[in-house]
Amino acid sequence: MAALTIVTSIFWSVLDEKDFFFKLWILIALISTLYSYYWDISQDWNLCNIESLQNIFKKNNQNGQQIIKITQNHIYDRKLYYFAMIINLMLRFSWILTIVYQKSLTQQNLDQKNWEVFKFFIYLFEVIRRFIWNFFRFEKEHIQQNIIPFQENQQNKEYNDIEQDQISNQYIDIELQFKEELIIKALLMSGGQF
Repeated sequence: MAALTIVTSIFWSVLDEKDFFFKLWILIALISTLYSYYWDISQDWNLCNIESLQNIFKKNNQNGQQIIKITQNHIYDRKLYYFAMIINLMLRFSWILTIVYQKSLTQQNLDQKNWEVFKFFIYLFEVIRRFIWNFFRFEKEHIQQNIIPFQENQQNKEYNDIEQDQISNQYIDIELQFKEELIIKALLMSGGQF
């Protein structure tokens, strides 16, 4: 997608059919941005899986609202993840402001200094977006490297403890059965007299 965005951008700047390639570039850039946003949330941050994204369009039985369910195994409050998802979407689409501003810059002959200040803020928004992205990406890696293996080890330990208890109980049952048999044999051998 990024390559298509670059190619249409080059065609837009070089060829005479600027209006067609500009619209094509906008369309491809929108699709690319939406796909990148989806990838951030589902793969990089591991907040939503395919199943929960499909449930966006289904009604919740309790209150009739459409919801995105955050997957399990996260450190912070769910509200923070929803907030980050919204901020990430807004900041991912901040590039649209450059198009709007460029159009108004050429139509109204706005000051070039204003353009530089505007670009500074757009770049700052991207730095903020990437900081947020890194924050949740590191959280995902921390969970996958430390917490999930620990939980799996705990489950294995609990399983092994249960298995060990079952073996111990079987051993105790066998031992009691053996002692009962010895007592019965002793009684039979002694003729039932003690």
